[in-house]
Amino acid sequence: IDRTVLLGGPGGGKSTAASFIAFTSSKDINARVPFFVVLRDFARDEDLDRSISTYVEERCAALYQCKPPEGAIEHLLLSGEALVIFDGLDELIDTSLRREVTQRVELFSERYPLCSALVTSRRVGYDQAQLDPRMFDTFVLGGFDADDVSEYVKKWFSSVEELEGADLELAHANFLSESETVPPSERRRQIRWERCPSGRSGPRS
Repeated sequence: IDRTVLLGGPGGGKSTAASFIAFTSSKDINARVPFFVVLRDFARDEDLDRSISTYVEERCAALYQCKPPEGAIEHLLLSGEALVIFDGLDELIDTSLRREVTQRVELFSERYPLCSALVTSRRVGYDQAQLDPRMFDTFVLGGFDADDVSEYVKKWFSSVEELEGADLELAHANFLSESETVPPSERRRQIRWERCPSGRSGPRS
C-alpha cells in the first residue's frame, strides 16, 4: 500500500479489510506503524483547522491515556514508517464537507510524501469528492463467489476459533448449509460480523 483508495458496496467489507490491514501491520515489527482515522469522527470535530497529524496524536493520547513522546508521530509520518488509514469517506453525507475532508487528506499526503495512506469509501457518490488520481490509485473490492466464501469460512474457523480436523469440517459444513437459506440478493453480505457465543466476532451468513 502506498497511496490507495479502496471502493466497495455497502456491507462489502471495506472497513473489515482496513481493520485487518491495520491489525496485521501492528503485529509485524517490520511493517509500517498503522494509525486508524475514522473520518466521521475527524469531521465531527468542531475545529477542522486542526491538522490530521495533531488529531492522530491527540487520539493516541486519549485511547491509551498516555501522550506519545514529543515528535514521535511526526517522525514516523515524515520517515515513511507510518500507514494512515482513513476509513469511511462516504459516511460524510454533506458533499461540501466530504470535499473539504478530501482536500485535507490530499494536503496531508503532500506534507508527508513518504507516509502510506489508505482511504475507504463506497463507490456510489465517490466521484463527487474523489481524491486526486495522480496521487492515489483506486481499487474496487470485489464480491465473493461460492469458492471464495467456502475458503474464507474454513480459514476463519481454523484461525479464530482454532478448530481442526473433524470439528473444523463440521463447523465449515454447517455454516455453508445455513447460508443456503439466505436469499441470493443478501449473500454478498457473507463477510459481515456478529457476536458468537464464544464472545468473538464471527462470519455472518
